[in-house]
Amino acid sequence: MIEADETSFTGTLWPVHLKPQADELLSSWLTRLALAHGQTVVAFTLRVWPGRILEARDVDLWNDPGIFEMLSTKTSTPLARVFAATLASYEGWLFDKPRQCHLPWALPRYLNIHPHRPSGLQFCPWCLASDKEPYFRRQWRLAFMVLCPRHRTLLLERCQRCGMAVCYERQTAKEPATQWTLTQCYKCRTDLRKFAKPRYRRPVDSAELEFAVFLQTALRRDWVEMPQNGVIYSHLFFTGLHQIMRRLTYGRMAQPLKAALFQAYGIDLPIDYVTGKGVIFEQLNMLQRRSLLQALNCLLQNWPDRFIEFCQANDLASAFLIGDHQKDLPFWYL
Repeated sequence: MIEADETSFTGTLWPVHLKPQADELLSSWLTRLALAHGQTVVAFTLRVWPGRILEARDVDLWNDPGIFEMLSTKTSTPLARVFAATLASYEGWLFDKPRQCHLPWALPRYLNIHPHRPSGLQFCPWCLASDKEPYFRRQWRLAFMVLCPRHRTLLLERCQRCGMAVCYERQTAKEPATQWTLTQCYKCRTDLRKFAKPRYRRPVDSAELEFAVFLQTALRRDWVEMPQNGVIYSHLFFTGLHQIMRRLTYGRMAQPLKAALFQAYGIDLPIDYVTGKGVIFEQLNMLQRRSLLQALNCLLQNWPDRFIEFCQANDLASAFLIGDHQKDLPFWYL
């Protein structure tokens, strides 16, 4: 780390030109760059991109060539690697069509409006504690990743001391720069690596661990082999899964299906449905998403027989299962 007043950005390379680590998020990398230059994210981004208030926006969702080119040039990082740190780079792998403000499966972050909401950026404290230089993974922002396959424990989604969501962009200059860390809770200053203790470990069973690895592998390979459909692209597979999630939590059928899942598979969805109010999977907390993923895993077993049996037992017509998204649904689901 260097002192802020020693920092000059006029050269070809920045004084400290850290590279993104394996599967690192763009926001995590930006924060590490800022801290390495002895600055907060706010001060760093305003100095590099005058007039652009980046810390109030979810930069992980952005696809901004100007920002990418600057980062590539000033850190001597290939442009493709810079783009790979964004959630937008999942296009063609996790989803088909680009979105401007929301991506399927991407957890939303509320940096300016509701920074206390326990969603957006999950983390495994054991991964952070074992890193030579801690950083936040891109996969921790995916709604279907609720556990760490490496450490076989559920991810955390907030500081276990004060309950605040992870928001390293909101760190302020109240303390000397030498005391800032990427893993520091911006509200209570607790280091998130301290939660790598047995009392915070929440073990997962073999079925959900296997399903998590399966989804992770499908995304990495960009293909999945589906019974009766052969090999399909991963974004088509995840599009079908997302539709099943929407149908399980849709409208007046949500409460009956919640009861049916408990009766058929013993899965109790910890979701309180409100009449007239929809449920968005990406906005649910980790325990709610975990239960829905367990239900999804059950329905995918022996595909498509078990799914058809469940739909017939609960009078789910094809019109309901398709909804208003027929033109966007993949053939294996249709």
